[in-house]
Formats: sequence, structure tokens, C-alpha cells
Amino acid sequence: MKSTVTLRKKLVLEKEAQKQRKLEEEAQRQAEERRRQTLRLVEETIRKEQAKDKENNEPNINDVCTDDENDEIEYEAWKLRELKRVKRDREEREALEKDKMEIERFRTMSEEERRVQLRLNPKLVTNKAAKGKYKFLQKYYHRGAFYLDKEDDVYKRDFAQATLEDHLIKLFCRK
Repeated sequence: MKSTVTLRKKLVLEKEAQKQRKLEEEAQRQAEERRRQTLRLVEETIRKEQAKDKENNEPNINDVCTDDENDEIEYEAWKLRELKRVKRDREEREALEKDKMEIERFRTMSEEERRVQLRLNPKLVTNKAAKGKYKFLQKYYHRGAFYLDKEDDVYKRDFAQATLEDHLIKLFCRK
């Protein structure tokens, strides 16, 4: 008797599982059909837009600018820009070549020759800030590594100077 009850339960569970599988398959079919409809709709919309573009794509004579008054001036300006660009590119190439030759020369030197060379010709640092003495509890500001090759007053500021906050802090300290 017990075996028939378990068999019935198994049959019921199998039927429910089959129904569930059928529902999932139906949902997948419906999703696939919706996707196909969406693709068809998109294709139709694109075709309609392309047909409109073909109809409205006739060139208009008023769209073309035929002002030839400043051709010589524009040509001279272009020529000047082009010459500046060529000169700048050549200078950059020459600077890179010079750097490569300098690096190669350093590589071929012995250790003692390098030391003598570096002592005689130290590296030149632009925007070198004079490092001042920091007061008690004064904040330290690092000037950073960006834009140090540019010559500007902003980059040459002395960050070691005490600010108003630093003066106030010193007033509150015990002596």
C-alpha cells in the first residue's frame, strides 16, 4: 500500500515537472518571438529612415560656398603654419637624437668618467624651489612633479613660508 502512495506521489511530481518544463519552453518561445518582432521592427524603421534620407539627400547649390576672395591670404597663412609645424617636428627629432647620443655616450663611459662628467655638468632643474626651514608644527607641502618644466611664477612659489594658520598654531603652543 505504501508503495502505491509513493508511486502516485512520484507520478504527480513528474507531471508537475513536465508542466513546469512545458511552461519554461513556452516562455522561451515567446521571448524568442518577441526578439524576432523587435528585430523586424528595427529593420523596418531603419529602412524607412534610409528611404527618407535618399529622398532628402539632393544637393542644394546654395550649400556650396564659392567665396574665393581670400584664397591668397589663406594660402599664405596655411604655408606659415605648415612651415612652423615642419620646423617644430625637426627640432623635436633633433632633440630626441641628441638625447639618444648623450645616453649612448654615458653608457660607453667608465664609472670614474661618469662621476667626473656629472660633477662638472650637473643636471639643470627648472623651477627649483629653495627649501626653507619649517617652523614648529608647520604643514609640509610637496610641490609635486607635474609642470615642473614650465617657467611660471606659480611654480616658483616658496611653499615653506608659514601661512596664517601656522602662525596661529604657534601662538597656542606653550613655552
